[in-house]
Amino acid sequence: MNKNTVLFVSVLAGLIAVSPAWCAEAKIVVVDMAKVMKAYSETKTAEALLEKQIEEFEAEQKDMLAERDKVRKEFEAARESARDKALSDKERESKMDVAEQKLNVLREAEMKIRDRMTQRQKEINDQKVRMQRRIVGKLREVIGKYAAEKGYAMVLDSAGMSISGVESVVYSRENMDITEDVLKVVNAGAPEVPEKKK
Repeated sequence: MNKNTVLFVSVLAGLIAVSPAWCAEAKIVVVDMAKVMKAYSETKTAEALLEKQIEEFEAEQKDMLAERDKVRKEFEAARESARDKALSDKERESKMDVAEQKLNVLREAEMKIRDRMTQRQKEINDQKVRMQRRIVGKLREVIGKYAAEKGYAMVLDSAGMSISGVESVVYSRENMDITEDVLKVVNAGAPEVPEKKK
């Protein structure tokens, strides 16, 4: 057992030993946060927005790669032209200068593509993290209010994982799972969001 698990079990055992009356009265329930997140209407809206941004990024990337390929062909043509044995040394040298310039343009294009792709990927990842934090914050608020109204002392995430990679909630009775009730509350009055295309 890791330290966190041992600490959790110790605290729980202490609460049970110290206050059996509190444990008898406490209403502890579980909710599958992964399922709630996935079915939440705002998650679907956020995913659609993110998908649109990814499509725009892919279109931009495709254009940049096409431009790079065009420059590469120009460089290869200039290099081949500079290797022509029928040309004088001066003409070959002039063609080599042109090929060198094209190579520099190609290198700049590749560097620009790398930088832009890194920047856009970071922007998309940051946007995803911000959206997820905002959605989790809203869900926690709604679930907290619902739990308070129902008199629940604690709501545990049945989809959560411990540090060791094992589910945090090992067992709960079926009547303790409020996932479906929470889904009704969080999606109440929300417009229907179409499923994203596969």
